[in-house]
Amino acid sequence: MPLSYSKRNKRSYKTDVPRFASLKEWFGSYPAEELMPQEIEKTLARAAEKEKWAASTFNHYRSLMSLSYRLGIQNRKVASNPARSVTHRREDNNRVRFLTVEEEKKPPKGN
Repeated sequence: MPLSYSKRNKRSYKTDVPRFASLKEWFGSYPAEELMPQEIEKTLARAAEKEKWAASTFNHYRSLMSLSYRLGIQNRKVASNPARSVTHRREDNNRVRFLTVEEEKKPPKGN
């Protein structure tokens, strides 16, 4: 169900497919109601360390799992969302950008 929602509503569908497969592999044997936030955190942290994920990748996995629970709550399959309690990782979105020759020649805005 999360993938059909993703296909209809998200631009990240193509990356959600392999991510969801990994989530199913890691958590598929757990009853959804019994999964604890600590287990989600521990499993994602272990994968992040092994695969050398950026913080944003960790957050994408956590968000996809949270979406799955949110849809489960809407469809009355589960009562709570343990993924919601897993803290987002802080992302460093700074990047160095160099101006093109044309951009350098333009006068600054407001002048």
